[in-house]
Amino acid sequence: MLADDRIYNLLPFDNRDAFYQLVLFPVKASLNLNELWVTVGKNRLYAKQGRVSTNDLEKNARVLFTKDSTLLLHYYNKILSDGKWNHMMDQIHISLYLLATTSKRRTPEVRKIEIPDAAAMVLGSKALKIGGHLKIRTPAAIP
Repeated sequence: MLADDRIYNLLPFDNRDAFYQLVLFPVKASLNLNELWVTVGKNRLYAKQGRVSTNDLEKNARVLFTKDSTLLLHYYNKILSDGKWNHMMDQIHISLYLLATTSKRRTPEVRKIEIPDAAAMVLGSKALKIGGHLKIRTPAAIP
């Protein structure tokens, strides 16, 4: 639980909506959005490298995207102040390329890889994919 959540819970009920709008929502939404983009970036890099954790990052990115939708579309629009701010936070901010043509929320492009039945762990070496086969260059000697 964030320190902001603890403060929110200590506040008188009448002050909670203002605190949520001015402090808690911006902190939670920014934290989630930053984590989403870092996860998407790692997913893309790990996919190029052929790492097995690519698929875990893909799932995590989708969870973070859903969390963003819940923070914005459900709580902020429907619950906060009994729906007073409905549609206030509907602006698309993830995967927005052209403002005039985008009307749908889209998950950032993430990748999945096929994991081979036989996998090898590579530590302290360079792996290259040549002709569909993984070629591993290991150090001459490991102390």
